[in-house]
Amino acid sequence: METPANGSKNDMVGLQNAFVAKLRSRNYLSLEVKDDIIEGAYHETTFPIGFTKGALWLYGVSSPKQ
Repeated sequence: METPANGSKNDMVGLQNAFVAKLRSRNYLSLEVKDDIIEGAYHETTFPIGFTKGALWLYGVSSPKQ
């Protein structure tokens, strides 16, 4: 994961958590925020995973059981 503890210059996980907290604190009635930290992933590898999870959520498809 992209954190200083793992050698990253920026704390992408911390920044994401702060961004999500800020959005949730505004209490927008029509905004549903879903977030997920993908363990062991980096910036380059999270896009396909995030895109797939987002599409499944958007179209109401349950994730396959593992």
